[in-house]
Amino acid sequence: MKILIDTHIAIWAVSDDPKLPKVAKDILMDEHNEIFYSTASIWEIIIKHMTHPESMPVIIR
Repeated sequence: MKILIDTHIAIWAVSDDPKLPKVAKDILMDEHNEIFYSTASIWEIIIKHMTHPESMPVIIR
């Protein structure tokens, strides 16, 4: 299955946040699924990190 994830799911998944629903984690962890994300999500993560780096679990290099 092809899955397009939004920004929140991407952040919660990489940070292993408990807000990530179990069903979403199961879908993401299924090796048969293709996971996609929008370049807009990357842009949003960068903006969130730039405005509040102390609260962003993602390290941007």
